[in-house]
Amino acid sequence: MKLSKFKIAAGESLEKVPARGANFVCAGDVSVNGKTYEAEQGFYTEHEQSVSSTYGAHMIVFSVSDKASSSPTTDLLLAQEFSWPENEFVLRLDQVSFPEGGIAYRHIHAGAGIRYLASGQLQIQSDHHEQGIEVGASWFEDVNSPVKAVAKGRGVTRFVRALVLPLAFEGKSTINYLNSEDAEKPKLQSNHRFFDQIVRL
Repeated sequence: MKLSKFKIAAGESLEKVPARGANFVCAGDVSVNGKTYEAEQGFYTEHEQSVSSTYGAHMIVFSVSDKASSSPTTDLLLAQEFSWPENEFVLRLDQVSFPEGGIAYRHIHAGAGIRYLASGQLQIQSDHHEQGIEVGASWFEDVNSPVKAVAKGRGVTRFVRALVLPLAFEGKSTINYLNSEDAEKPKLQSNHRFFDQIVRL
C-alpha cells in the first residue's frame, strides 16, 4: 500500500491518479467522472483517473495498485509492503475523530492499513514502541497489532485511514478491545466510513 499527497492548481487537472485508490480531499475541491468532491470527502477510483479542480485542492490517495503517479505535484508519504493471503478483499476508507483527551483503549483491527493525521496530535502506544504523531504525518498498523491511541493537544484530533480487510468484514466494525474492562468504558471517539469497496487483484 502507498500513501501519496497530490496538489492540484485552480482550473487545472492532474493525470493518472492511481488505480484502486482510496482518495480523500484534504482541502479545496476535485472533480472526477463528472462528480465533485469537497474537503473532507472520500471516494474510490478503480482505474487510473484524471481529476480536476475549480478552486485548487490538496488530496491524499491510499493506493493498492502497483502503479503510482510520477507527477511533480505528487509527494509519496509512505509505502508499506505487507502480505495478504487473498486476491479479493475489502478496501475501507474512514475517518476517526477524537475530542480533546479522547482515548482508543488497547485494541486490534482485523486488517492492515495506513493512517494519516489530518488534525490535532496523537500519541500511539504499541507493544514495542511509543510514537507522537503530528499533523501531516502517516503511519502503518499491521493486522491484529495491539495499539492504544491518546488524543493530545487542544481541539479535535482526526485521522484518515485505509484498511485492507477480509470480505467478511464488509460493512462491519473491525475494532476488538483486548481488555474486557476497556470494552465497557464509554468511547469518546467517533467513526465516519466513506466506503467499503471490494477489490479484486
